[in-house]
Amino acid sequence: MKAVEDDPSLPKKKAARALSKFLVMHPTNIAQKIEVIVEHFRNHVRSHLGGRAKAMVVTSTRLQAVKYMQAFQRYIEERGYADIRPLV
Repeated sequence: MKAVEDDPSLPKKKAARALSKFLVMHPTNIAQKIEVIVEHFRNHVRSHLGGRAKAMVVTSTRLQAVKYMQAFQRYIEERGYADIRPLV
């Protein structure tokens, strides 16, 4: 964004879109969201419907869905949770 402000010939809309995509797809951002989602599910949702409750995460693109799936798998494996699993 700084380069866009300094150089008026660069399209601001295109740069803003690229920056937004970078932020949304950044591994740290995804990992933090995954932690909140999984822990909330395990602590508050999983016990509903006789332990058969499900949750859905909606993403903007298929690439994001794949990245979230991989992050879910990594997080669940690292924590040793055997009672939940992701599905895309």
